[in-house]
Amino acid sequence: MFLTALVMIACLGSVAYAASERINMKITVDPYIAVNPTYENWDVDFGHLNPGAAPPNPAEISASTGWVEVAYANIPFKVTLSGSNGAGDIGPIFARQEKDANGNPIPMGWGATRWDRLSTHLSFTYRTNYELERRMLPWPPHYEWEPGADASEKTIAYDSLGILPGRWSPLTWHSLSYGSATLNLPHNGDILMQISTETAQKGKTRLPHTTPDWPNSPNPYKLNDWFDSADAGEYTCYVIATYTSL
Repeated sequence: MFLTALVMIACLGSVAYAASERINMKITVDPYIAVNPTYENWDVDFGHLNPGAAPPNPAEISASTGWVEVAYANIPFKVTLSGSNGAGDIGPIFARQEKDANGNPIPMGWGATRWDRLSTHLSFTYRTNYELERRMLPWPPHYEWEPGADASEKTIAYDSLGILPGRWSPLTWHSLSYGSATLNLPHNGDILMQISTETAQKGKTRLPHTTPDWPNSPNPYKLNDWFDSADAGEYTCYVIATYTSL
């Protein structure tokens, strides 16, 4: 009897009992969009126009900023552009107020003042999920932006289409809605943007002017109007970019 009890105790002592649990843990990364502080107030200088460079045709300038990392996001987003100038035009048209010898604005009537404008085309191209790849050819070795997985590229463009001073319409294409574009989630966080301009390009009606309009012009006896000649000085416009999560 005593031996049997010892055997039972020994057997029970060798039984292994086990249990398990699953612990589910979580950390949430909040949606985030931010503009690169370097470009929160970005001054872009596209250079100089020489009115005498190609008479009797308009002078031209073609330039771009190159690709810059303007913002960061970890979600799909929409960028919306709005713009104007000191004259209050619809869209970012390069303009400069005409002033007299004393620096006073020249009146045009109805309380308005004269503004010279340049024929303006501006393109704002955005990219997400592009990567710099090293290329050996053409020599010397260099880096080029190449689309990665889930890459997207959209362009918002503005063009001065008005016939008379102060009458302008912004133009967008690439099947974009007015002044805005949606882009894929940038998996590396980087939002790239490049601004390109063609200013005072040929083929624009009366803008900025045919410089100069001496006897090579169709009618050598007609003088320019004030708005046909761009006064020397700085012509400016601005754009506000707003980034919104989808």
